[in-house]
Amino acid sequence: VAASDLFVLMEGEWQPQTRQIYDRLRRGVRRGKHQDQALRMAVLAAFPDRVARRRNGRELLLAGGGSAVLEESSVVEAHEFLVAIDVEERRERGLPLVRLASAIEPEWLLDFFPGRVTERNALEWNRAAQRVEAVSAMLFDGLVIAESRGARPDPLEAAKLLAAKAVEAGVERFVDPDELNAFAERVQFASSIDDGIPALDQAAIEAGLAELAAGAR
Repeated sequence: VAASDLFVLMEGEWQPQTRQIYDRLRRGVRRGKHQDQALRMAVLAAFPDRVARRRNGRELLLAGGGSAVLEESSVVEAHEFLVAIDVEERRERGLPLVRLASAIEPEWLLDFFPGRVTERNALEWNRAAQRVEAVSAMLFDGLVIAESRGARPDPLEAAKLLAAKAVEAGVERFVDPDELNAFAERVQFASSIDDGIPALDQAAIEAGLAELAAGAR
């Protein structure tokens, strides 16, 4: 499987812009059996702001934000990570078009640009599994390059998110609506004659649900 559109262009008639790109990259590449990999590394070193990750088919996510579409004639078909060497802006015709691409390995981003790689740890609601998950990710200029799920989340933070999702879905799904309304009316009455008794607002409901959900996911 071809890993760079540049390799294909080398075998055909060169456009002036392509010759300029290749000459720029070749200066930092030593000849040898690993020349193809070295050239792809040189592409990354020359265009670190054009790193992209394949999202679906030929649709790409770009480092720094945004999306683009890979040219159908591109030979970079199987690789997940790549550098968008030549990008055509198409403001009136949808997403930008990547005309030339070159595949890279995600670990090269750590090797060459460790200062641009950040780590993110967060809790997310898995709607399909109906549970809270701890998600750890490594990002290059905001683009996720590695992600893991399944670690046990912090119990307190997980309980808060679980309670918020319960309120979002509707507390009535978890308690008898008539009993909840009757209880809310009693609390409201008590609160009206005693300032020391807080009203039963959404914040109080979420706090109560979080206490009940402690230890759950």
